[in-house]
Amino acid sequence: MTIPDTITSIEDFAFEWCTKLISVTIPSSVTSIGSDAFYGCSSLKSVTIPSGVSSIDCFAFSDCSSLTSVNFSGTEDIWNSISIDIGNEPLTNASRFYGSPIKVNYVEANNTAVSVGDRITWTTVATGGNGTIQYRYNVYKDGVIIRKGSYGAANSYSFTPTTAGIYGVSVSVKDSNSNSIEEQGPNVTVFDTVPVLNNATAVAGQITVRWNSVLDASKYAVYRKASGGSWSLLTDAVTGTSYTDKSADLQAGTTYYYTVKAYVDEEWSDYDDVGISTTAIAAENKPTITTQPASVTAAAGSTAKFTVKASGSNLTYQWQFSTDGGSTWKASPATGNKTATLSVPVTATRNGYKYRCVVKSGTAKVSY
Repeated sequence: MTIPDTITSIEDFAFEWCTKLISVTIPSSVTSIGSDAFYGCSSLKSVTIPSGVSSIDCFAFSDCSSLTSVNFSGTEDIWNSISIDIGNEPLTNASRFYGSPIKVNYVEANNTAVSVGDRITWTTVATGGNGTIQYRYNVYKDGVIIRKGSYGAANSYSFTPTTAGIYGVSVSVKDSNSNSIEEQGPNVTVFDTVPVLNNATAVAGQITVRWNSVLDASKYAVYRKASGGSWSLLTDAVTGTSYTDKSADLQAGTTYYYTVKAYVDEEWSDYDDVGISTTAIAAENKPTITTQPASVTAAAGSTAKFTVKASGSNLTYQWQFSTDGGSTWKASPATGNKTATLSVPVTATRNGYKYRCVVKSGTAKVSY
């Protein structure tokens, strides 16, 4: 934890019993640490104290059983001049390191997005510390560590990814006294150079293929073939990462393969020669209405009949009615509500009602 530099003193009991506190850096603006300020911080391992602190009150670091390291930005003489009250044995017994603490100013990457095979370089700028400064880089892909580094004098590290993903680093910086600090570096997105095919999905009369994007691709070309056939271009003007094939020559029951090229820097990329496949499903033909139901004028007490005629296979009917001019519709309970003819008792309250029939052939439907 780093305390803001707007603070000039750590008040009494400020962090008492903060048992999850592991390290704390007190800014140079602070001149005093109050009593019991860090009392009972049992997980506290290291504390950085500025040379401007002149007093540490009683029990400020009492019961800090894990405290092993004190980084003091001043000299040993200045430390000895601090008024340290009783109950601070965990602080006074810990190992002390004099001089300015290590500070990581920034970690930067040479790019935010690259392609597979391009080199990524992370660079760290750190200041402070005592003696020789060393750096260690651990590399992550999609949040999982893939390389554990070792300490060395180089403040930069280069890595060449072989697969697409999101890459990042954690950088540990330490000095000759083994004081250390860790910082996360920026993530870099790595793209494939060839479109990676995700899936091909068939619905009635069409097939949709999807793929991963390629860095700096301005468009994509989609190819199709049947089993045992040759690749045939469907389109070379797709700007997204999916394409729906609605070709009239799609045959139900036939397995089709798809592959994709990317257009980058005025050149077409390589492609996945195996492709991704799925089997076409027959298009559903909507039923055709040959005779529409007609409006009826009838006297109260009589029966109004509405009839619809349609052509198609496996036809089903569902009559509906609306009491608000067609804004909303409900299934009609009247006689024949699931046949081609609906019989409705005529009443004054039904004056102005609208009726329609939803005719289906499989899942395809029309409403009249």
